[in-house]
Amino acid sequence: MHSTEVAGGVRQDNPSVERLSDQAFGRLYEAIIRCELTPGALVSEPQLEQAFGFSRVALRLAVDRLGQMQLIQSLHRRGYRIAPITLRDVKNTFELRTIVEPAAAQQAASRVDVNRLRALNERCSKPAEPGNRALEAELIGANREFHMLIAQSANNEKLAALIEQLLGDTERVYYFGLVRDPRFKQMQHDHTLLIDALARGDGEEAARVA
Repeated sequence: MHSTEVAGGVRQDNPSVERLSDQAFGRLYEAIIRCELTPGALVSEPQLEQAFGFSRVALRLAVDRLGQMQLIQSLHRRGYRIAPITLRDVKNTFELRTIVEPAAAQQAASRVDVNRLRALNERCSKPAEPGNRALEAELIGANREFHMLIAQSANNEKLAALIEQLLGDTERVYYFGLVRDPRFKQMQHDHTLLIDALARGDGEEAARVA
């Protein structure tokens, strides 16, 4: 069977265009969320092809999906603009999270695996170190797992999918620098209060903390 190695270590075995576009989407999405593609930057198709190793067709399909998520914008004959991080977008994201995550927390009370939550909280409670990108990725990844475990325990797939997208938008802010902000530490403290409420099965308190 013929195999092809591409950028990022992704291995493909006679992949279809659809499968290639899925892989391109995943890699580009990760690069945007982690700010490897700088917010607000202009990039051309040849630059993306060279950087990520995917075909132009696969990249265009991936960019279409990212455009629907408002993470990238196609510019006629000029390439693409990576979505900037604006105060308005950050405000809207966190406001929407305060609407949907309390509902998920309330539904997850007495359902969620509290021991697993505590283990995830241990992972994302480490202090961030300036310049340690690997540690930042570990903290942010553990934080995502923590919130997604609660969302999935609410037994509402659409609610969990919405929260997953909002967490991705939030992670861009973390990677941009908020993970080193004192407010990130406060959010880590709030995890403990949330776990305590969920462990007691107190859905109303879990919603209030969330």
